[in-house]
Amino acid sequence: MVGIVRKRSRSPSKIGSGFAGSKFTFGTWSIGVAVVPDEYMEDVVGNPTGQNPLLISKFDQTPIVIDGTASSGAIFKGYPATWSQTKHSHLTPVGSFRDATQAIAASHPGQSGVSIPNFLYELKDLPHMVSFAIMRAQRLYRLWHNRGWKISHRNLSYFYNKKSAGEDWLDYQFGWLPLVSDIASILDLGKYLDHRKKMYSSIRGNTLVTGGSLGSLSAFSKSRTQVQGSGAAIDAIISYTTTKESWWSARWKVDPIRFGKPLTSDVQSKFLDFLGIGNDIPIQLWNALPWTWLIDWCVNVQPIIGLMGNRQGCQFDRACIMRKTITKIECHPIFVPAGLTATSGGQDLTLKERLLFSPSFFRSDAGFNIFQPSHLATLASLKVTKFAGSSRF
Repeated sequence: MVGIVRKRSRSPSKIGSGFAGSKFTFGTWSIGVAVVPDEYMEDVVGNPTGQNPLLISKFDQTPIVIDGTASSGAIFKGYPATWSQTKHSHLTPVGSFRDATQAIAASHPGQSGVSIPNFLYELKDLPHMVSFAIMRAQRLYRLWHNRGWKISHRNLSYFYNKKSAGEDWLDYQFGWLPLVSDIASILDLGKYLDHRKKMYSSIRGNTLVTGGSLGSLSAFSKSRTQVQGSGAAIDAIISYTTTKESWWSARWKVDPIRFGKPLTSDVQSKFLDFLGIGNDIPIQLWNALPWTWLIDWCVNVQPIIGLMGNRQGCQFDRACIMRKTITKIECHPIFVPAGLTATSGGQDLTLKERLLFSPSFFRSDAGFNIFQPSHLATLASLKVTKFAGSSRF
């Protein structure tokens, strides 16, 4: 069903004083009008069962009102300052929201508890990891013993150089951390079943709705600005505060019988469901390939594989992305010519959006996501271990 886009706007009938006033300069009277509050909406009608975009914009203002007679002979009567005669805009925060494709795929209700290929790969490296840890401990013990059981920062610098630190971080990040996490997940099968039970109770018909946050951003600016120039020079301190939030809501097509089977089957079937046997093979094979984690930093291969598959009776249907932007502007006059008065003022802007989601191969947060502490530590460790001597990395 195709809907019809509807656009509506309105302004309050009673604006109040200060939105229009007069000014006498250079022998003539002129009228000044401040931007009036308004509301605007775009929605879709005629498509009640579909996912529809939405836009709501609101603007409110308290004008800076000037009264009195300046030494120059200019006369102001309830005159809104020039600054109040313009609608100002939102700031643009630096940064990026979490990539929506990544976020929705990571919350797939049919996601298995552990990736078997990854776990087996981790077990293959276990002997090397253990021997490496023992070697490290022996070296530290000998250093400690030879120094008379006293360790200083200078002594440790010979033992723990950049390359050693990089090796330890990579060993932890790609060895011990995923191995211990998978073992903990396997031992806590009940947590997985409780999560599946919660999801199962939320099914309505053959539909399951989930949602989550994509993060928030903010920006702040403060400066001294001239808010009135004609007839009298009035300066003010103006502060802008913008906050942006984003979140998602997804619908999944669910086979209640297949999705709920682990809740009523025997322990062996529950464990096979937990491991994703027969459901997550494509995504598990991708995760088991070397360096795929680095590819997924830049593009959405693993998320799209996981999002598009029918995993344990649950398949992605559609989703929407919501965003809310609020900007508060405060203006306080700090220099007003003798004979005049000027009130404080400000503007409030609100923008709410609902956007239709489509899985994207390219990450919307590409570049920004690399600046996470763990990612930076991994890149630095690769530089001093795998690519030592390379000036291009």
